[in-house]
Amino acid sequence: MVNSYDKRIVDYESVHHLTKNGFDLFVSTINPFVGESILDIGAGYGAATREMIIRNEDVPINYFLLEKSKVQLERAKIELSKYTSDDFFNKHIGFLEGSVQDYNFDPNTFDKVVAKSFIHEIPKHEKVDSFKRIFDMLKKQGRFIIWNYVLDDINCEFVRSMIRKKDELAGYEELVRDRHFPTEKEIIDTLVSAGFHSIQEERIFRYTHHSFSRLGEFNNDMEVLKKFNNYLIESFEQLDQQAKDHLNFKIKGDNITVEMKQSIFTALKN
Repeated sequence: MVNSYDKRIVDYESVHHLTKNGFDLFVSTINPFVGESILDIGAGYGAATREMIIRNEDVPINYFLLEKSKVQLERAKIELSKYTSDDFFNKHIGFLEGSVQDYNFDPNTFDKVVAKSFIHEIPKHEKVDSFKRIFDMLKKQGRFIIWNYVLDDINCEFVRSMIRKKDELAGYEELVRDRHFPTEKEIIDTLVSAGFHSIQEERIFRYTHHSFSRLGEFNNDMEVLKKFNNYLIESFEQLDQQAKDHLNFKIKGDNITVEMKQSIFTALKN
């Protein structure tokens, strides 16, 4: 099976309509400083690390990117080289191919671990073990910083089925099989089970999902987008009124919008 992450060659800042302000809040929450070692897990093409580097130009921070897709890691190398000198790139940035489960880092390796739009990529049955591995690799008083979709009991089934259908239509078999989008309670419970404490929801964003923004994942095939939109309409019509109101579902031409929540969480290791 082809690694689905190798096939997703799109700009997710555009897909998710991420703004400079959102990254400002994320990086200020991470608060990188001189001499720290920071691991970016599920790093993709390096967006989170890129934004830390941009806001901390030439500061000697050691960045490590962990990503299971070789294609995405190569994209990350190209992307980050645009924002650093060759000397900084070679001395302060490391690239690791694989998942959290593939590495046994020494305990107390990293000051911080960051996960931008990643924890939903971890299969449900692997989440606690993955978070425990992150806990172990952090130094004492180390922090885990998460920026992710956050579902609730009202919208979780609709949103999960929406993304699963999108991945199915895009041919991302691995994502259909493995992804699990957690509720806020599931995120907190998993962090607690892994040993973290002082868990805080630092920032909250209203996030609007645009179906038209997925066109690139459908190879710009409007017929596939129409199938996706029809699925969303049919699924929405089956919901009760409370769920309909909660999603703020709107149709405008070839675009369907659905509102949900994103949050930035921090969790501390003793």
